[in-house]
Amino acid sequence: MTYEQLLAIARRCRGERIETLHGKGFEVFVDMGNLWFEPESSSAARQNSQKSSEEFLERFNATGDRSPGAYQDVTRNASYLLAMIAHDER
Repeated sequence: MTYEQLLAIARRCRGERIETLHGKGFEVFVDMGNLWFEPESSSAARQNSQKSSEEFLERFNATGDRSPGAYQDVTRNASYLLAMIAHDER
């Protein structure tokens, strides 16, 4: 998966409620080429930069690991990224 494909997923999911592995709801959107996640539990959106998204994708493409803990050193938003990918695969 490429970064452009990840952004396309985010655009398709815009306005949809997505759930993490632990059932926490959020929405995703793209702004200025970066992914943003807005958890239901907070009105504060969290940015995931292109650089950290690409580092996540490099590992995800190599391993296919669906565990957020496998990406702790590259992004704190792995649970959102993985949930977004799984949501799009449905």
